Amino acid sequence: MRPEILYPLFAPVQTINGIGPKLAGLLEKLCGPKLIDTLLHMPEGHVDRRSTGPLQDLPPGQVASVRVTIGPHTPPPPAARRRPYRIEASDETGTLWLTFFHARADYLQQLLPEGEERLVSGRLETYEDALQMAHPDYVVAPDEAHLIPQIEPVYPLTAGLTNRSMRKAIAGALDQLPDLPEWILSSERGREAWPSFASAMQAVHAPSDPNDIDPAAGHRRRLAYDELLSDQLALLLVRASLKRARTPALEAPGRATRALLHALPFDLTDGQREVLADIRTDIESG
Repeated sequence: MRPEILYPLFAPVQTINGIGPKLAGLLEKLCGPKLIDTLLHMPEGHVDRRSTGPLQDLPPGQVASVRVTIGPHTPPPPAARRRPYRIEASDETGTLWLTFFHARADYLQQLLPEGEERLVSGRLETYEDALQMAHPDYVVAPDEAHLIPQIEPVYPLTAGLTNRSMRKAIAGALDQLPDLPEWILSSERGREAWPSFASAMQAVHAPSDPNDIDPAAGHRRRLAYDELLSDQLALLLVRASLKRARTPALEAPGRATRALLHALPFDLTDGQREVLADIRTDIESG
């Protein structure tokens, strides 16, 4: 029977706040139906958004988070709707063009109102010698800077599921993670300087330090040890159940055997008769 302390981890993913039926279906397809399935869906990489500063100090080709003042909007002309919607943004050192394709003008005017400051995060590029950021990953007000993760995990996804939705689901699952009793010997944990299971999960899914994304970091090795330990314990339980279960003995009256031997065009050797006798004994003893 499952211990009661584990009940929250085996709740359906739809119990996470903000996860509706559609998103729950995508999560179930990708990870599994339970919260623990979501927590065990590990990131495959990270985006470092710690690069900040004046525009003049940020080279193109990297992801950066910058504070800019929003300038004029330039929507595409009606006869050329495939052209991008461009918004001029700037700080005291330079200009950054925010570029959007197939965008709704009313949405962008609300998201990026002219004359106000915004924090934008995304990859910096150059186009016609001008610095630009196409479809910023994050656009927030200056007092919402905490909504932009400095080090953002990137997860394997399925069609219809975004990385931001995945992070939202995992954050909800982390909130339900109970303070579990430790199952690793204290001497083992102390020697390896491993964190608790909950702390290890937090460091994997919500890294706060560049060292947290190192594959050889202590929390990663601790979770790998947990996986190996659980596999070995599962095998021991299966073996124990197999040892307890005895195969029922089968009746072997021998009629079919005698009929087969009678139909053979030759007589069995003494060795072959001994083998048959051993087989009969094994069947009858179970």
